[in-house]
Amino acid sequence: GWTARCLASIVTSELGDPALLDAPQDDPEHPGRRRQAVGPPALLLILAGNVPGIAVTAVLRGLLARSAVLCKVSRDEPDLVGLFARALAEEDPALADTIAATWWPAENPGPAASTWTKHCGKVIVYGGAEAVRGIRKATPPEIPLIEYGPRLGIACLGESVSDEELAGLAADVCAYDQAGCVSPRLVYLLSDSRNEASEPASARVIERLAEALGTKSAASPGVPPSDSEAVAIRAARARFQFAGDDGGLALGADDLSWTLLYRSTVGSHSESLPRTLWVYGISEADDLRGLGEVFEGRVQAVGVAGLRQADRHAIEALAVEWSASRVVPVGEMAWPPFDWRHDGHMQLMPLLNWTDFE
Repeated sequence: GWTARCLASIVTSELGDPALLDAPQDDPEHPGRRRQAVGPPALLLILAGNVPGIAVTAVLRGLLARSAVLCKVSRDEPDLVGLFARALAEEDPALADTIAATWWPAENPGPAASTWTKHCGKVIVYGGAEAVRGIRKATPPEIPLIEYGPRLGIACLGESVSDEELAGLAADVCAYDQAGCVSPRLVYLLSDSRNEASEPASARVIERLAEALGTKSAASPGVPPSDSEAVAIRAARARFQFAGDDGGLALGADDLSWTLLYRSTVGSHSESLPRTLWVYGISEADDLRGLGEVFEGRVQAVGVAGLRQADRHAIEALAVEWSASRVVPVGEMAWPPFDWRHDGHMQLMPLLNWTDFE
């Protein structure tokens, strides 16, 4: 997505006229009025390292807004922004000079953090809940803060889901080892209440999904779980394996490379563990309506497959209520288009300030 065509399409789709970033332009809705958009002289980006490429995308957004970009890189991804700036310098040294990157420990930011914050026009933070809270506390109230905090993906499947679609869902799961905000962590399996054999059909879907996860994990191994993650995965498996009469089931590889946890009753519990899926059986899409307080503002993407048309429409309506950013076929959850509305917001508009000339 880092191409001239994609970058230009973002500017055009959000602003209409790219010239608005360069000089005042006539406002088509108000004759006699002109307007211009401009980004702040500098943006401070607090970057996360959980998903490859996000850091460069954030830098490109700042450059499109005509702002210099100051980057506090992640300990987990310290190199990518610098490599991008070096590559950019080979093509346009002056533009590359508007990018600066460094790192400081979150627990001891030091003078660089306060200096950069003081001289930026806006702060954009990517990270978990604790990181976002820390940056919010450290940012002066007069400096706008744009937050991209933790979110999750949800998949809704019908019993007619195909093997190809289940393979796509497994690819979504394995893409970032469940670390991305688009990664599917929860799966809801809708049983056809009109089908007397719905429970066996659901069981077959679970078996096929487990097989797809195992196949994809073997073909694309992830980073082995840390000691704490391994303990949490084994604990979660034990809870579901010995769940009693509510249909609990735990499937997974002995090396913890993937895990599927199934319960035949509606629920919303999940944990951010690598390649671990929480699957809940429901009889109709409306069973999810009671989870609105849990999901509102927390869902990034909703994947769908194998649903009847009425169920698909009901899931789409719920996605809007939850403020989900995307509703997509499974297999596409982990790869949003370059011009997607991250957290439901436009990419450039939050960075820009507008001046009207009346």
